Amino acid sequence: MKSVLIERCWFGPFGTFGRLSVHDDDTQLFWCHSLEPLSFPWAPSNTRDVSCIPVGEYKIERGIYRRNTATPDDDYPCFVIADGEVWGRGRAIGDAGDVSGLKIHAGNELSNTLGCPLTGTSLGLMNGAPAVLASRKALRAALKAFGTGDAGSVLRVTEMLP
Repeated sequence: MKSVLIERCWFGPFGTFGRLSVHDDDTQLFWCHSLEPLSFPWAPSNTRDVSCIPVGEYKIERGIYRRNTATPDDDYPCFVIADGEVWGRGRAIGDAGDVSGLKIHAGNELSNTLGCPLTGTSLGLMNGAPAVLASRKALRAALKAFGTGDAGSVLRVTEMLP
């Protein structure tokens, strides 16, 4: 079964950084850096468009990131975390007060996250702040490794311990 894993390793006022990897059962197919919105204490837990996704397991599939521009060519493939699927936690991400409509999409800086995880081939600075770089390249490679996915593909979000 295909899965995506986000392992968070650095938490700060410039975002939550980690590693995103794509797996087929126990075999790692690809990995890149990740940047997510802020985590506690910089942002309240599970606040829409502000904080990172709660640790847990989510249903994930391929989708389209709509850029809300007049040009449909601006849209591009991404990962979609489906509403109503937070397994083993007794609540859905679409519930009132929770986040919904999450995607793993391209972007480099904290201001690009819109509440969602971003991908990057490397880490660096943009506008004087830590960022992920070459985001679209990393996202394309992650989607290629994921392929069409499987029914029941999951996103696992964990926090790495030092």
